[in-house]
Parts: sequence; structure tokens; C-alpha cells
Amino acid sequence: HRPAKRWAAVNFAQLAAGLAAGGVEPVILGGAGERTLANEIKTAAVAIRDLTGLTILADLAVLARDAAGAVGNDTGPMHMAAIHRTPCVAIFSEVFPIEKWHPRGENHIVLRADVACSGCMLEECFAEPSYCMSKIGVEDVVAAVKRKMNFVN
Repeated sequence: HRPAKRWAAVNFAQLAAGLAAGGVEPVILGGAGERTLANEIKTAAVAIRDLTGLTILADLAVLARDAAGAVGNDTGPMHMAAIHRTPCVAIFSEVFPIEKWHPRGENHIVLRADVACSGCMLEECFAEPSYCMSKIGVEDVVAAVKRKMNFVN
């Protein structure tokens, strides 16, 4: 619900396509209001399970517990996965201080961009859509996934 904290759907699509090509089944989670974003991801990465708008909190706990890994923005499902000690690659904006909200523990990697406007507290970025998030490339996330999760070649 905060565009300034959202990594681009096209990036998630490229990541999901790469994971699917490696034999991993990517799963999209989100609320019903995020169906448009989920559809953008699915368009580029067809081998994906879409649970957008179909889960409740208890479902997220089970999915998090059973997942081989989680990649996502600073969201409830990401934090749920971290609580269940699922290896996480968390893609964080510079909107809020990392020390306060990032997943804790050695099982996680937090990716952030070092930008001058860090700590802006904006709902929507006015310099450029998700300026700090646009500085985190798909290759950065793929490298983090390879370091943290043993299911990627």
C-alpha cells in the first residue's frame, strides 16, 4: 500500500521466471487490492502460483513455515517468513530506518540502496517512482538469493 516501498513488478517477474527455470515454484502473496501487480508479474513469469487475495493470516504462517525461502518487500508476509526462520531476502526502501524494521537474525539478507534521500518517510516518491527501490537490480536480488538459499544454482 506504500508505492515508495515497492520493488517493481517487472523485477519480481524476472526473478520469478529465473527461479521457475531453475525448478523452484514461485508463489505470489498479497491482498486482493494487489491483483493488478500480481498479474503484471504473472504475465512475464507464467510458471508461478498466485495466491493474491486468497490467504488469511493463518495461511501465511503455514506458507512461511513450509517455504524454502522468501523474497519480498517490507511487508507482513516477509516478516511472517522471518519469524518462522525461513531464509529471507528482504528488499527494503530507504523510507524508514533499517534498524527499526528489518528482519532479525543471520538467516536473512536485507537489500537497500544508499541514497541521499534516506529516511524521507514518504508514501510515494516524488523524485522518481520508488527512486531508492529502482537502485536495487534483479541481479542484486539473484545474488542474495544464491547466497542465502541452497535451491538456486
